[in-house]
Amino acid sequence: MCTQLPTKFLQSVVINEIDKITENQQLIIHLTTLNCAGLMPSSFKDLVPLFKSQMQLDQQDAERGSSPDILVVGLQEIVQLNAMNMLQGENQAKMNEWEQLLRSAIEFATLDVKDPEERYVWVVAKSMVGCYIGLFVKHKLLSRITDLKTTKIKTGVWGSSGNKGAVMVRFNLDDTSIMLMNCHLMSGKNKAKQRTDELNFIFDNAFKGTQDIR
Repeated sequence: MCTQLPTKFLQSVVINEIDKITENQQLIIHLTTLNCAGLMPSSFKDLVPLFKSQMQLDQQDAERGSSPDILVVGLQEIVQLNAMNMLQGENQAKMNEWEQLLRSAIEFATLDVKDPEERYVWVVAKSMVGCYIGLFVKHKLLSRITDLKTTKIKTGVWGSSGNKGAVMVRFNLDDTSIMLMNCHLMSGKNKAKQRTDELNFIFDNAFKGTQDIR
C-alpha cells in the first residue's frame, strides 16, 4: 500500500487545479525616471512629453489593451543635496509640489481618454531627501490593490544619511505581489561593488516594521 504520493504527481495535480480556478491577466507598467538636479519645471506642461508619447503609442494599439495599467515615477535630487537638506530629511513641501505637477501632467497627457475607469489616479508617494517615488494606477484597478506599504532605506554616510538610498512601494494586486523601487546610489565609475553592496543592504532591510497604508 502506497502511503506517500510522489512529489511530481502532487505538483502536476496542483498546477492543473490552479489553472482551473485562476485567471491570468496582462499587466503593463510604465516606468519614468528623472534626475532633477535640484530644479523644478516652470510648468507641469514641461513634464507632459514624459507621458504623452507613451500614451500616443498605446492609443494606436488600444484595442489590444496595451495602455499602461500602472504609472511609476522615480525622481532623484528633487532638492539640492546640501548639508541643510540632508539634515532635514523628507521635504514634505517639495514632495507635495512635485506630486501636483505629476498629477497635472498625467491628467493633461490623457485628456483624450473618455472612459473614467481608464483614467489614472494617484495612489501613494514616498520621498527621502531628494529621492521620490510616485504610484498612479488606472481607476479600474484601485479597488483591487491591498496591503499597500512604503518604506525608505538610507545608505549615505554609512547608512545615516538619506542623500543616497532608496524609496519603495509594495502592494498586492489581487493575488500578485508587486514591489517598486527608486534608488539613488553611490556615484563613480569604479564604485560598482559599493553600489552592489548598497542594493544588498536595501533589500535586506526593506519593509521591516512598516505599517499598511490601507
